[in-house]
Amino acid sequence: MRLLILRHGETDFNRAKRIQGQMQTELSELGKEQARLLGERLKGERISALYCSALKRAINTAEEIGKHHKHLMIINAPELNERSYGVLEGLTFPEIEHKHPRIWPFVLPEKLDITIKPEGGESDEDISVRAMPFIHSVIRKHPEGTVVVVTHGDVIRIIIGELTHMSAQERHDIPLSNVSICELSVEGGRAKVVSLNDHEHIRHLEHTSNGTR
Repeated sequence: MRLLILRHGETDFNRAKRIQGQMQTELSELGKEQARLLGERLKGERISALYCSALKRAINTAEEIGKHHKHLMIINAPELNERSYGVLEGLTFPEIEHKHPRIWPFVLPEKLDITIKPEGGESDEDISVRAMPFIHSVIRKHPEGTVVVVTHGDVIRIIIGELTHMSAQERHDIPLSNVSICELSVEGGRAKVVSLNDHEHIRHLEHTSNGTR
């Protein structure tokens, strides 16, 4: 099977570098255009199934894909929701550095410290425990064809890392632009990376946000 794992479009929280985690944030105007272009990019694909997280920004992104594939039902899966950041949700990086200096390194993209976990939030292991059984069930259900999963940055890194046996640092270092496509080939229970962070469909836009979680 081909497994296409997509990140949602930009939100205003992404642009403001504000942690959103499991908050129900909306796509920005740019994010809506990014999602539309993603839908256009995938309209020629023969998609067997379309899954997405239960968060609005992922659902609205998936809907743009669904417009070109009327036969598909979008299946919402809370297992694909973004990491819970607990007490950090809604805060900007400077606010986190000021209010929670001990866990500040947890959110820095250039650092990795998996021993740190915000109060009320999730670790990498927590995400793996809820997301990976679901992903394995999707793989078993669709041994052939193309399956699309619309989810979030941290979850994407965990899924790819677990399926391809990357180290924690390797998966942490995967770049993921909004509405980027990561393609995996899965055969006989083994997965290999075909491409990562493919966002050719939005390169012409003036601004693309890597954003925050």
